Amino acid sequence: MRKVLDKLMARQMRLMDALSEPPADKVPAPARGPAPTPAEIEAENTAVDRAMEQLAAGDMAAASMLLAPYEGAAALARTLTTLARMKTRQGEHDQALAYLQRAERLDPMDRKVWYFLAELFHLQQRHAEEADYRRRLAYAGKDVAAKAYVDLIAAIVKAAPKSGHPRLSEIKFLATKLDDVADLDDAQRVALAKALYPVEPLAELAKSHYATASPCPPGHRDTTVRMLSLIAWCKRASAPMSHIADAGVRGRRPIVAELSDVWVLPSLQWMPVVGGGKALLANFASSRLRLQAEDPSSPLLLQSKHRAELRLPREMPLQEKIAVLVGGSGEYAADVLEYLGALAVADSLGIAKDLPIVVNDALAPRQLELLALLGYDAARLIRLPADRPVRFKHLFVPTRLVIGDRWIDPLLPRWYRARLAPNAAATPTRKLYVCLGVEGHAEAARNRREAETARALAPLGYEAVYPEALGMRERIDLFADASHVVAPICAALTDMVFMKPGATLALVPDGDAAGRNFEALAKACGHRVATLDLAAGEGVPFDAAALRAAAASLA
Repeated sequence: MRKVLDKLMARQMRLMDALSEPPADKVPAPARGPAPTPAEIEAENTAVDRAMEQLAAGDMAAASMLLAPYEGAAALARTLTTLARMKTRQGEHDQALAYLQRAERLDPMDRKVWYFLAELFHLQQRHAEEADYRRRLAYAGKDVAAKAYVDLIAAIVKAAPKSGHPRLSEIKFLATKLDDVADLDDAQRVALAKALYPVEPLAELAKSHYATASPCPPGHRDTTVRMLSLIAWCKRASAPMSHIADAGVRGRRPIVAELSDVWVLPSLQWMPVVGGGKALLANFASSRLRLQAEDPSSPLLLQSKHRAELRLPREMPLQEKIAVLVGGSGEYAADVLEYLGALAVADSLGIAKDLPIVVNDALAPRQLELLALLGYDAARLIRLPADRPVRFKHLFVPTRLVIGDRWIDPLLPRWYRARLAPNAAATPTRKLYVCLGVEGHAEAARNRREAETARALAPLGYEAVYPEALGMRERIDLFADASHVVAPICAALTDMVFMKPGATLALVPDGDAAGRNFEALAKACGHRVATLDLAAGEGVPFDAAALRAAAASLA
């Protein structure tokens, strides 16, 4: 075995020799100008040192001014790497890459240049090129840090073709090298396990590294589960299921399955485990699942596309009642769109009429009020703590009506309107300008901006409203009677589900939930969407006339 590893190491060193002298046609030789004097070198070094001090203090503008004279004619690779780091922070990756390529031409063997190139290619998800520079860092040096090997393994795995396998021999060789590295700590072992786990032949090795870094505590067990869709599991287990034929999209119709022996994991987006711990129903996650290394409450240790490693209690509380799985988070938009959507599916199939529902224990007041309006009082709620998996003998499990931020089933707003706003005006006429927070309690600058906007929109019939200050019944009635809404991109926009189709929404790119795609929700609701930029830059006077003209055009 040692001879095989020695041969592989020799081959890698020959590769490094070739990499250190790139072909002339790919990397042009640096322009030959007059050699910089020692005084010029010292001045450039001083400028870089001062720029780095400014960067550490958070003053990007001052750092840019110090290095501006060297952008076109730097004599030092460190000048160019510093410029590249600044461009990377600003999101200008192409310019950062140009600086780093110039730095590499100045000093082809500078390990810092290799490192920054590898990091930049990682950001750009150009993993094959990332792996090339990770190899240089791992093979062309002595006393290599554990992180260099771990980062290389991760890059090799990600660079593998979709239909092929990564270079297993090289990964195994690097894993062997890690045995001799002194600084392989628990954090690096976990990172190594995450990198190895997606490669099926190396999954056991990944699990052993994870167990070394984080031993399973007493009363728990680590178990490997398959990642399956609800439909796939029902077909495999012959479990009864019902679907709504006129909703969803082909291949993703809303479904309710009747399952036995279900483990519910509230801290993992309420994903169910079935088959005595054999399968995790993966299509319940609406966002990226967080590993236990990121969130100590998560039972998810490692994950690949088709399987996962979970850490669960050996004994779980058993719930005897037959119920409907709903879940919840306490975050308004997520609860209305993702979790309560389960009730829309079950209710549409006539399943949730008399059964209790499974929800989160820490219910927000708005959740309680909304559930009560939907006909679910406290007696019908089975409340589960976020950190405690629970086992159910029998459970009805509906699919969700949201696919990330990309698509929302039109069934969801139809159901909300039918259940909560059946008597809304046939032709809504109210025009709303949505303000954030509670009146008078926002920061001074926001209060001024909202007051100016409200005054500008008032002649057009818009009334300033504060949904956060209202009860759920008032919020529902308010939006159900609205024909036009101007609102920042915030959680209150979720209330568009109560509005009649055909309403007009003007989204203002300013708020605390800019990551959510409310345009997808508007499409599901049948509303018209426009963007209204109300931002007046610092020192720029508020233009009420321009705002009124833009708002008037929405009609």
